[in-house]
Amino acid sequence: MKLKFREVFIFCLFVLFIALIVIHLFLHSICDWKGYRVEVEKTQERVFEELPVKGNFYDRNNRPLTQDKDVCWVFFDKKAKVFTKFDVPKNQCPLTPTLAINLLAKTLGKNPDELNEIISNTPIEDYYIDKNGKKVKRKRQYVCVAKNLDIKYLKLVNKLNYKGIFAEKRTMRYYPEGSLASRVLGITKVDGAPHEGLELKYASYTQGAPGKYVAQVDKIGRPILNTKVYLTDEKTGKKLKKEDGNNITLTIDTNIQYYAEKALNDMAAVQKPAHAMCIVMDPYTSEILAMANYPKLDPNNIKEYTPGMSQNFCVENMYEPGSTLKAFTVAMAVNEGYGADYAFGTCTNVISFGHGIKVKCDHGPHGACSPRNIIAKSCNIGAWYCTKKIGKETLYKYLNEFGVLGRPGEEFKTEAVGYIKNKPEKWVPVDACNYSFGQGMLTSCLAMANGYCVLANGGVYHTPKIIKEIKDLNGKVILEEKQDEGKRVISEATSKTMAELLAGCVNNGTGKPAKLPNCQAAGKTGSAQIFEKGKGYKSGKYLASFIGFAPAEKPELVVAVMVEYPKASSYGSVVAAPVWEKTMEKSLNYKKVGMRN
Repeated sequence: MKLKFREVFIFCLFVLFIALIVIHLFLHSICDWKGYRVEVEKTQERVFEELPVKGNFYDRNNRPLTQDKDVCWVFFDKKAKVFTKFDVPKNQCPLTPTLAINLLAKTLGKNPDELNEIISNTPIEDYYIDKNGKKVKRKRQYVCVAKNLDIKYLKLVNKLNYKGIFAEKRTMRYYPEGSLASRVLGITKVDGAPHEGLELKYASYTQGAPGKYVAQVDKIGRPILNTKVYLTDEKTGKKLKKEDGNNITLTIDTNIQYYAEKALNDMAAVQKPAHAMCIVMDPYTSEILAMANYPKLDPNNIKEYTPGMSQNFCVENMYEPGSTLKAFTVAMAVNEGYGADYAFGTCTNVISFGHGIKVKCDHGPHGACSPRNIIAKSCNIGAWYCTKKIGKETLYKYLNEFGVLGRPGEEFKTEAVGYIKNKPEKWVPVDACNYSFGQGMLTSCLAMANGYCVLANGGVYHTPKIIKEIKDLNGKVILEEKQDEGKRVISEATSKTMAELLAGCVNNGTGKPAKLPNCQAAGKTGSAQIFEKGKGYKSGKYLASFIGFAPAEKPELVVAVMVEYPKASSYGSVVAAPVWEKTMEKSLNYKKVGMRN
């Protein structure tokens, strides 16, 4: 049978079309195979981050305060309809998503409902950064169902050998000393990001910088390492390789830190305070040897992260210091030429400023308002007479120079700045009276402790320090904190007189509970009412404190203790002085200082 012309024509067109397709495929896959390969590889490439090794914090004796330990993160394919084993035919050992979740939960020792909830609540869309630094949206395939598990689960999960279920090794911040100095160090989140404290302040030193590279990926999106090519910084032309973090050595001594925290916790078991603080310092360098806070915080066991949860009360909280500030008022008088027994007036127990405003001496009447009696009897009236005689402008000057009204350094990032309402020219007499004995103004525990360093060291102010040095992971020094020259506030003679007067407070005055068995203590008690905004001074709301140094004749340590809202007593002599005595005695014994045969 003869074919019609139209049928032959259609057949020829069909053959020609097929030939064109074959030629096109030949040209692209054979002749232009290199270009084709580049296009294919582009679809299989992704930009990855190369995580750096983080630096750690150490105490002054090179004892580690932080560590990074290996942990396991577990991932699950949210889009998979069926789960099959690698290197096994698809029709053998398949699992539905529900069965896969049950198997994974059993392996991890978790409830299947818990994993299912995580998978269901995780958004299916996220993005990745391409080689040009642009965000590219993609469907999320793998969901992280468990983080920071023991590293043993890495083998257990991957041993399951199912496509769509795998585990990866990551690192987690770990604090080997537990809660010790935790509010100083701060905390990191579950992904290792610094949250608060020194961890956040010095993150630029410890965290390092991740590298960035392009690599081809395997079937489940993991990089094929032998295809890795580092990206280049457009500005510097340098390869974006990872930069490891640096180690930071603190001035903290973990032994002294332990003594301070133990003494606070023992007190808190009885007094049940809202907060409590204890700072130990080297008076000659203003290095912080211990900074204890109550209540304590376990950074290894945090379930939920909230702002301020690791707040460092020693640095961030501000209080009316109360009678511990009288030491600065008296130091002003002595430094201005008035002797220890000079009588600025007579304590009559109560003085009036009119309009019903009265100031009382809790230990009067006791006679002469001399520097010696102002300290020993904690006389409010004497502090006022002293300020009235010398002048409010001079008091303001000394409070600034002792560091009470300023910001005590910037090593914590969150240091509170001392506060007083007005400059001296606007003070009315009752303002100057209140400020002279530490009422109506605000300062921090750190600022007060450092002010007492001035009294103890011969009269020189130094900026508080908690960083000793910063080194890279090879031990090369990046930054070393050098001793500042300091600024003279009082004379050496005044410093010696203050040591004598503060020793008298311990021997014969309100500070008797702070007596040390091995050497002479010098210090001052404080019991200040706490002002609440909108409510005024409330009955029963007190800050009990004791600040001092030892040995009095040649000070080795300054210790400051403040206790907010103690329940059983409001007196610094009852609440804070015993904490001071325990901390100071153990610290001096540890340093082998002041022993008597």
